[in-house]
Amino acid sequence: MLKKFNIRYVLTILGKILLMEAAFMSTSLVWAFYYDEATVLPFVASVAILLFASLLLHLFSIGNKNKEFSTSDAYLIMVLSWVATCTFGAFPYLLSETTTSIVDALFETISGFSTTGATIFTDVEVLPKSILWWRNLTHWMGGMGILLLVVAILPYLKVTGLQLFTSGSSSIVSEKLNPRIHESARRLWGIYVSLTCLECILLYFGDMGVFESITHSFSTVSTGGFSIKNNSLAGYSTYSQYVVSIFMLFSGINFVIFYHFLKGNIKRVFHDEELRYYLVIIFTGTALVSCFLAVKSHLPFEESFRAAFFQVASTLSTTGLTTTNYLLWPSLCVAVIFFLMFFGACSGSAGGGIKIVRCVLSFKVFKKIILRLYHPKAILSLSLNDKKIEDNVALPVVGFVLLYMFTFIACSLALTACNIDLNTSMGASISAMSGVGPGIGNVGPSGTFTSIPVMGKCILSVAMILGRLELLPVFIMFSKGFWKN
Repeated sequence: MLKKFNIRYVLTILGKILLMEAAFMSTSLVWAFYYDEATVLPFVASVAILLFASLLLHLFSIGNKNKEFSTSDAYLIMVLSWVATCTFGAFPYLLSETTTSIVDALFETISGFSTTGATIFTDVEVLPKSILWWRNLTHWMGGMGILLLVVAILPYLKVTGLQLFTSGSSSIVSEKLNPRIHESARRLWGIYVSLTCLECILLYFGDMGVFESITHSFSTVSTGGFSIKNNSLAGYSTYSQYVVSIFMLFSGINFVIFYHFLKGNIKRVFHDEELRYYLVIIFTGTALVSCFLAVKSHLPFEESFRAAFFQVASTLSTTGLTTTNYLLWPSLCVAVIFFLMFFGACSGSAGGGIKIVRCVLSFKVFKKIILRLYHPKAILSLSLNDKKIEDNVALPVVGFVLLYMFTFIACSLALTACNIDLNTSMGASISAMSGVGPGIGNVGPSGTFTSIPVMGKCILSVAMILGRLELLPVFIMFSKGFWKN
């Protein structure tokens, strides 16, 4: 017997999401009019299509008095919202003939909303300003959208256990800033917008104009990675590169930490175990890479440190902005960058990857298993932030890490079947799943994804959505149990 879903309420929420997307998309018209570009009609048509789709969804949901929905409904909303926003978000690229390929348009849009930053454009500097605006705005919407879904939907359903660690922002779910969910969402919005505005102001005081400052702030705070320059941040001043580096580091931190910091709860900030590991990994990686660059590449110390700090912060936070082609660095440095792509940022941030808290908890589980081999009768327990973690919560986290690695291997093998070399396949796969953007091989910092065959782009598009939704919501939807009562 098929399970009954509250379809009308699902359609209501999807309609509101598309309406919000139309509102954001309409801001591109400001730049289209300002620069007198030929993209005015394409954006008007795209907004009209979104409004029409939103209206239809609302019409289908008229008469629905049942505003309660199950966990299955929540997962359905999460997946369908991403599919819908990415599909309609591709219209500006197609209608403006920025690209005539549907696959390329969808790839670029999915890369934007998933905050991946992988691009099919070989020369972004020739694109209209309005298209560049929409391209980077999808980053900002995607980064903020994940937080809103987690805060507004999952806590409302009182999701715990395994789902707590697979929702994308486990710390936000487990630690509400306010008993009212909407109030928590509002405060997180405030932090997200404040970080964006602060970075924008600091960049404007450097060597960036208004448009450059805003678009790069969108990319940084959302941990996206799209730039309006072909060489990313390489052409900007040392000041701008340091500002972006610091904000990439900030953007990989749990947004709840900023709330406690602003409230003066410094003890709570420094007591956070995930934050400590995150900072240790960044500064250890920076020290290792900068030393090797200084010794092996004979670069000045400041230049080595700046390049290392920027790239390590960019990779671990899964932002993907670059200042140099790191594939030309010594092999050890490239290896460090590649492995950092798996770790990802902190839970409760806009970043992707496995997430630091899962890595830490998995390490503790393996440590417990090893200790039990030596001391079979010992009573061993797991803890995080001095709170006991039960096995029924910890073991599924290890399962998620294994599933993540299995998906990475499967994606890499699928890409090699498309006649893509192994280095590029592995680099593209982890880049798409973790939302990093540039990878290794032909999709490194100096390359794009335009050379990837159509089937390969389709595989990577699915991988980007899987990574952004953290695997399980999508896998659950394809299970028989999801559809059966």
